[in-house]
Amino acid sequence: MEVDIIIKNGNIVDGTGKKEFKSDIGIKGDKIVEITNLGENNIQANKVIDAENLYVCPGFIDTHSHADVALLNDGQHANGIMQGITTEIIAPDGLTLAPLSKENYELYKWYLSGILGVPKNDLDMSSIEKAKLNYHNKTSCNVAIFAGHGPIRLEILGMKDEPLVGKELENAKSLLSECFEEGAVGFSTGLSYYPNSFSNSEEICELMKVAKIYDKPMSIHLRNHNIDRAFHAGGVMEAIEIAKRTETKLHIEHYKPDFNQSISDVLDPVDKAKSEGIDITLETYPYPVGSSFPQTFFPSYFHEGGPKKNA
Repeated sequence: MEVDIIIKNGNIVDGTGKKEFKSDIGIKGDKIVEITNLGENNIQANKVIDAENLYVCPGFIDTHSHADVALLNDGQHANGIMQGITTEIIAPDGLTLAPLSKENYELYKWYLSGILGVPKNDLDMSSIEKAKLNYHNKTSCNVAIFAGHGPIRLEILGMKDEPLVGKELENAKSLLSECFEEGAVGFSTGLSYYPNSFSNSEEICELMKVAKIYDKPMSIHLRNHNIDRAFHAGGVMEAIEIAKRTETKLHIEHYKPDFNQSISDVLDPVDKAKSEGIDITLETYPYPVGSSFPQTFFPSYFHEGGPKKNA
């Protein structure tokens, strides 16, 4: 038997949870075809990589990446690849540039430039399918995209502090359905950001009914704006209540203790919800600070009408 690449003598951590083990890996084309002692089995290769004293593992998945524009401007994305990240899931927090009409793309591109940067070229972001084409075979890593709450609400209502109900709500649900049909891996929202935070919990429940049909999760940056519009005044309990009412999967973004909280304060509500059958995952980072863009610190009324009105 012959393969294209052999990685030999590596300490393999295969991602299943079992302990590391020493072995060789045989790769043919773009697939791993053998994990065994290839020397003993007389398997040859065009290229051999000696991984003695090194670890071999599946590529890491960055589940919360704001590299939407960075990947468009520099597809090599060396800072991610050199850390072993081979898949970026972009558009968390509901902050992304698709699906948007050209007019709304120009507005939101400028509005989000403090966190996403500015694309070097004007791009067609009118659908998830068109957005994916901007990355396909143009980046060193795999790219998956959430359907973002921000673009969907902006496309249906504009940057207006109005309830999403009636015909507009049905249009938003239809647009979200199109996003899932075109390959969006979930629905994301960030309730510190706009126009997302103009919504109430009932609106998000209605959108998550669409996600339920496609068996997609909600990835949520917890609310700290307009808490009077939220189940349980926002935070993790709002997110859990939405998941409970819609029987959908929940992913909580960058969840960690504040300065005055213990680990149990943070995890007890999640553990209780999981014991009740709610499918919850979460991500964290091991430091007490965060970062964002300046607009997030302004009150709700500041964002009405969009950036040009308030410039």
